[in-house]
Amino acid sequence: MVRLGCLLGPLLLSLLSAYAAGASQYRCGVHFGDDVDLPSNLEGLLEGRLGAAVRVCGVPARPETIYRQELSEVIRGPFGACQFTERNVFPTEDETGLPIWSYRPPLEKDYLSGIGHFMLASDEPCPRQDDLRYVLVSAVSEGLFMALMRFWERFSSPEHLEDILSRSPSSIRHYDGFDSLERLIVAGKADHGQMRPSRIRFADGFYPDMTPRYEITVYPPTGLTIDGRYEFWVLSVDLGEDGFRLLSISVGVH
Repeated sequence: MVRLGCLLGPLLLSLLSAYAAGASQYRCGVHFGDDVDLPSNLEGLLEGRLGAAVRVCGVPARPETIYRQELSEVIRGPFGACQFTERNVFPTEDETGLPIWSYRPPLEKDYLSGIGHFMLASDEPCPRQDDLRYVLVSAVSEGLFMALMRFWERFSSPEHLEDILSRSPSSIRHYDGFDSLERLIVAGKADHGQMRPSRIRFADGFYPDMTPRYEITVYPPTGLTIDGRYEFWVLSVDLGEDGFRLLSISVGVH
């Protein structure tokens, strides 16, 4: 069983903490510069930045739980992936006392620094940053992202599943979560975008054998429970001479 904290970064853990603090009062939304109801305190962040956006999440009644992320304009890279970056921004004051925004977090929240990258493999015009199909990408190039997405598309397809498994260790079928994921794939509930990766990352040195691997985190279709639980899966793959090979499957509960 995978521990949730091992998979989520500090930012996502802080999000979960805020959610726990406010339960059903928790809110998260994306604001764009052309919104008619754009909050006045966000206008300075988006002024003159065509295509940029701001994500605001937290419990409205508890200001200490609210955080804001600046989302860059969406671009299409040389390999065809739609992509944008996110960066936390914090309200502060300049030397004259005027309110400004800063990328530097307060000392007690220094874990919220850094830049996140999101990508989407799509032949259609790139959607805006609030599209849920975007994948959080960590230490993975655009070319590798596109290749890993093609691997997932084959693995999640009933007609290609056995081919992928035939090139994987025989022990793969004994991993926790394999049976539940296989049932979804065989039933045709994972292909054609019904299930999509939410995160892809390079996991160098994370495993005991120190083998460089890539991890693909996948959630079930919205609202679907597995044996009464909300599960997600983490596929560990490596890149060999003949392409990607599935090494292990882990399961977590959220």
